[in-house]
Amino acid sequence: MIGKVIQEKRKEVGLTQAQLAELLGVTAPAVNRWEKDLSYPDATLLAPLARVLKTDINSLFSFYSELSDKERDLIVDKFSVMMFTVDLEEALEYIGDELHQNLSDGLLYKKVADVLFGFKTLVSDNDSPFLMDKIAEYYERAHELLPQETEDISYALATIYSIIGDADKAEEAWSRLKEKNIDKTWVHAEIQYSLKNYSSAISEMKESIINNIIQLSRNLDLLRDALYQNGDQEMSEYANESSKKLRQLFDIWEGFDWQSQFTSAFSKTVADAKLDNLLGFYGCDVENKKISGSPLFSDVVLGDKAVDDHCYADQMADILNLLKSKKYNDEKE
Repeated sequence: MIGKVIQEKRKEVGLTQAQLAELLGVTAPAVNRWEKDLSYPDATLLAPLARVLKTDINSLFSFYSELSDKERDLIVDKFSVMMFTVDLEEALEYIGDELHQNLSDGLLYKKVADVLFGFKTLVSDNDSPFLMDKIAEYYERAHELLPQETEDISYALATIYSIIGDADKAEEAWSRLKEKNIDKTWVHAEIQYSLKNYSSAISEMKESIINNIIQLSRNLDLLRDALYQNGDQEMSEYANESSKKLRQLFDIWEGFDWQSQFTSAFSKTVADAKLDNLLGFYGCDVENKKISGSPLFSDVVLGDKAVDDHCYADQMADILNLLKSKKYNDEKE
C-alpha cells in the first residue's frame, strides 16, 4: 500500500506527520489519511512528496510493482473461491481492491478476466451487461499491459464483445488477430526432425496432430450448432455426423461426445438438457482411458501444459483425469 511506503520513508528521513504536511502545504490529518490508505496524495504532490522523502516516484509507488506468481495465484484462487462460496458482489469488491493496488500487473488482470469469464459461462445464467462489461474492462487493461499476449487477449475480447452485441469493438479486436496462427508444437517437431532427434519429433508430432484433430472436431460441432440455429437441420446433422466420424477414425475418448453435447446444451440454454448431459458425461467409463485409443496415438499424454497454453485436447485430458480421480475417491469411500 502507498500509505505504508509514505510512513516508512517519512520515518527514515526523521519527519513527523505534521512536519511533512507543512513542507507539502497540506494538513497533518491529510498525511495521516494517506498513511492509513484512506485517501491518496493529489497527483500534483507526487513529485514534491518524493523529493521530501528523498526517493523517486517509482520507489514511492513500489506497491504497484508486479506480483510474484505465487502472490498472483493466491489472489486469483481466493477470488475464485469467493465467487462460488460467498457472494459475487463481495468477490468483485475484493478483486477490485486487489487490482487497484496492482494497476501495472497485466497478468493479474488477465487471470482475473479468465476466471470471471469462465464463471459467467459455466455458472451464471444471468446475462448481466455489467458482468460482461467488467470482464471486457479487465481484458482491455491486460491488453494494454501485455502487448506480447495480444493474440490470446484479442480473441477473448472479440468473443466477449460479440456476446455483448458490440459489433464495432468485436471487429476491432478481431482485426488484431494474426492472419495465420502458427502451430508452435509442430514447428518445434520439425526442428527436432531436422536435427535427427526423431524420438522427440515423433512425440511432438503426435501431440500436435491429436490437438488439431480435436480442434477440427470442435469446429465442426460449432458449425453444427450454427447451422441448426440458422434453420438448416439437414446440414446441421451432416456436420454432426462428420464430427463423430472424425473422432471414430482416430478413436478419440468417447467423453468428448458428452462434452460436445454439454456445450451444445449450454448454447441452447435448455436447463434439463444441461443436467442430463452433465450426468451422462460424468457417468463415462474412465478406467484406463486415454485421449486416443488408436495404436498410433495411444501414448499421447496431454494436459501437462500451463493453463494459458491449453487447447481442447488438453482440457479433455484435465476432465478425464478429474473423473478418474473422482471415481477412485468414490470407490475408496
